Amino acid sequence: MNFSVAPHLKEAIELFKIKKIANAVFKQEREVVGQKLEVEEQRLVVEIIGEVLHISYSEDVFFFRGLLTVYPQMLANRETKRIEVTPIEEVAVSLDFSRNAIMTVEKIETYLLYLAALGVNTLYMYTEDTYEVAGEDYFGYLRGRYSVAEIQAIVQYAAKFGIEVVPAIQTLAHLTQFLRWPMMETIKEDAHTILIDEERSYLAIQRMIDACKIMYQSKRIHLGMDEAYQAGLGRYLDLHGFVPRVELILRHLEKVVGMVKAAGLEPMIWSDFVYKVLDTTNTSRLYYPEAKINPEYATQYPKNLTYVHWDYGCEEVAQYKKVIANHLEFCDKDHYMLATGAHIFGKIAPNHGKSINTMTAGIQACKELELKRVMLTTWGDDGQEIEHVHALISAYYYSETIYSQHVVQENIQVSMNSLLGEEAYQFLYALTYFDEVYGVQRDNPMMGNISRSILWQDPLLGIYDKHILLYNQMYEQSLGNYYQELAVKLTKNGFDDGGIFSVIKQRYTLLAEVLSLKSDLGIQLQQARQSENKAELKSIQLTVIEPLIQKFEQLYDSHEQIWDYFYKPNGWEVLERRYAASISRLKTTNRKINCYLQTGTGLEELLEEKQLFCEVDNPVEFSGFNYRDAASSGYN
Repeated sequence: MNFSVAPHLKEAIELFKIKKIANAVFKQEREVVGQKLEVEEQRLVVEIIGEVLHISYSEDVFFFRGLLTVYPQMLANRETKRIEVTPIEEVAVSLDFSRNAIMTVEKIETYLLYLAALGVNTLYMYTEDTYEVAGEDYFGYLRGRYSVAEIQAIVQYAAKFGIEVVPAIQTLAHLTQFLRWPMMETIKEDAHTILIDEERSYLAIQRMIDACKIMYQSKRIHLGMDEAYQAGLGRYLDLHGFVPRVELILRHLEKVVGMVKAAGLEPMIWSDFVYKVLDTTNTSRLYYPEAKINPEYATQYPKNLTYVHWDYGCEEVAQYKKVIANHLEFCDKDHYMLATGAHIFGKIAPNHGKSINTMTAGIQACKELELKRVMLTTWGDDGQEIEHVHALISAYYYSETIYSQHVVQENIQVSMNSLLGEEAYQFLYALTYFDEVYGVQRDNPMMGNISRSILWQDPLLGIYDKHILLYNQMYEQSLGNYYQELAVKLTKNGFDDGGIFSVIKQRYTLLAEVLSLKSDLGIQLQQARQSENKAELKSIQLTVIEPLIQKFEQLYDSHEQIWDYFYKPNGWEVLERRYAASISRLKTTNRKINCYLQTGTGLEELLEEKQLFCEVDNPVEFSGFNYRDAASSGYN
């Protein structure tokens, strides 16, 4: 391709070539002409005239969307012209760099190329305590925090594509890793929340704000403040007595917003806690659609900040509209933002169906109400067992829902394969079937994560064995066989970039093989021990446990290789312990079987407990269990 475009766009195009992204596009023989549109609306026009590709764009980042997303789709559909117009002005993605996985600067640069190709114009760097703050030595201590220079490098790189980078921090709750140190006792409300009305708390917050102002070019700052449900109910209650939380949060909010304004910045917060304390129905639900917003307090809450409404579960446009209407009782349209989510959190494999259905409904509501700002989040709850690249399918559907009148799966497949390589979409989407197993509702709306539960559950405790046994009986097939078939399907997929995605493919093939062996292991052990079938126990050792140990070790190696590619070393120790514990417990199981075979005693844990079932409609359609819940029933 030859480019007749602005010099800064030529420079940015070379960055794609250096990273070897979208090679199939850049190898084409075509003249590309770029023209900046002087219009107020968000507009992109892509037209093929003979051998010339014309791209007219209202923002620089739209040029890259036109070239790398829209153009491949047009070729596949034999279109000659496409116009995209959207009322949404801010198309944002938030990357979570707080749940142990601190992505290296180099890999963030690569991710920015992906975002530019989609037309994403804002990146939120979610960093709870993982950035350098002068005067707070324990802030991000031993966590792989970003230095000032690293953040500045990311900001400068993003600017080449017209992407704004915004700090997303925490100034109330979600500060667990900072508050864990004994030196922070004076500012601790509880293990997760900073103490309101404490002078030292506001000194720490001031230092956070000052650090962000130095590192970022953006005039905006996201202050967090979500899920602060214990504010005023811990040490604050002991020190000051009870204060209505609607008043306490308002006082803290006004204080922090004042500090931000004094720094010349524009504040944003998550809206859930404000919404909850303003709701007079006192429901336990988050973002209750039938909430009754207290008009007296609603008028008192600041109007000069943006309230970010997050919802990762709702799939109904009408329900989004109700919650948005409630927001507009304490903020205006210009200060409202919707955050939807890529379902990669608390999982070992993505849930694409749930991601697509929730974001589609939310964005549709925003379009119909002419709201201007949306965000796609990529949380990594419970240790970030899944990499940020698995949010890319969600990001494609997200951007297509924003920019296109109709979302066509085949178009997404074409543009994603053009960017990453043939069959990339097919492989990455197939990973959703680790949890959307046979019998689970289409698109896994209940967010079941049976694959993770099987992976980490203890073979001698069998916390989920009753679920698996009932599943096998209900559907007259074995989960083990299901995962073996999935392993074969992944192996047959043709996606092979010869690099990190090939390792990711290897990892998930190994994961399927591990699950195929481990799914029924606890059931097999219990049945053999209860019937005192020593021959069967010996067979389980040879055909299941020993191969499983080997596969687990290979899975560990591939996962570590992927982590080392994307992230700083800090944080891997958490996942390493999970693998090490799993492998050790398998070896313990082997040792106990040997003892039983030799002495006729042992493995009593397989006899003493009657396995129980958690009440859900489908035995494998449960969600919300973290690693500790899956791996052990004891204190840990």
